[in-house]
Amino acid sequence: MFVLYFQLGDGDILLVSEAGEVTQPWRRDKRLLGVETTSLCIPDSWSDVRIGFHPASYHSLALMLLSTDGYANSFREEGGFLRVGRDILEIIQSDGIQKVEQSLESWLEEASQFGSGDDITLGVLYRRSENRTFRSAGR
Repeated sequence: MFVLYFQLGDGDILLVSEAGEVTQPWRRDKRLLGVETTSLCIPDSWSDVRIGFHPASYHSLALMLLSTDGYANSFREEGGFLRVGRDILEIIQSDGIQKVEQSLESWLEEASQFGSGDDITLGVLYRRSENRTFRSAGR
């Protein structure tokens, strides 16, 4: 099994290992300043698509978070945003993914209200270690 990433525009992908290590498949696009972004509506947008590929076992992948830019922009520092990956994994491990499903909307509303003020969408893919299947939650 493998994971293939495609991205055009803003937003973020966080990869969380079973040990809680958080990484991203690529660095921020240095061509973009502030809230600038690549977009489907620009000519030759296909050339701005970012592509990544990893085996699903990469860093013992346990969790993937895919979010719109409003989520990362709600944190003062990048470290706070990256910590979300580990925090969500710990909640899943201690209370189950149902806890994340039940709480996700209020967490995102709070992040927007006290952070960026932007709308936020977050997808959560969790791989249970006992059978290596993925479950999902999202808003």
